[in-house]
Amino acid sequence: MSKKISEDAQSQLEHRVKELEKALRKATTKVRVYETLLEVAKEKTGIDIKNNFGSRRFNESGNVGRVKK
Repeated sequence: MSKKISEDAQSQLEHRVKELEKALRKATTKVRVYETLLEVAKEKTGIDIKNNFGSRRFNESGNVGRVKK
């Protein structure tokens, strides 16, 4: 037994799929830009920001210190 959906419902679903595909393309582009930014920053500073993210924090005196594990 197969269900048929109305043309209006089909049109709404197709429109939603297009919206989601557009949002996915935008998010993918953003990720690529951020990854490129991190690579350029690493080349310029010599610091691997990706791997060092979260490994330091400010202590109460405002100095940067290692996070204790």
